Amino acid sequence: MASVTCRLTAQHQNQLWNPALDFLYRRMLLVLALEIMDEDARPLGLTINWSKTKIQTMLDPAPVGNQVTINGHSVEVVESLPYLGSLVRYTGDSIPEIKRRVSITRDCMIALDRNIWRSRISVSTK
Repeated sequence: MASVTCRLTAQHQNQLWNPALDFLYRRMLLVLALEIMDEDARPLGLTINWSKTKIQTMLDPAPVGNQVTINGHSVEVVESLPYLGSLVRYTGDSIPEIKRRVSITRDCMIALDRNIWRSRISVSTK
């Protein structure tokens, strides 16, 4: 009898779970955490650079363009952001990062082609 009750409880919880409400709850927790961090950092002379602060969404489809207000500062909710030189997307895939790096490499190769390989510098110097 207890196992039947547990199954019904789990099934009931799955019916109540709503991704949109989950997102709002997590966003509320994140805003609260950023507000606490901002208040705790001030006595130490530290400040958060709100113009660089972004919140990355993990929802599909991504609700891009949303703004969150934290301590009177507007923080943008984004689909992807650069982190330590790599482009991190909400889906976790690396295809956009690969395309970005191929584009950078292509631009460098074109610059080399114009400035060095087709220049009048002798082959021995190259």
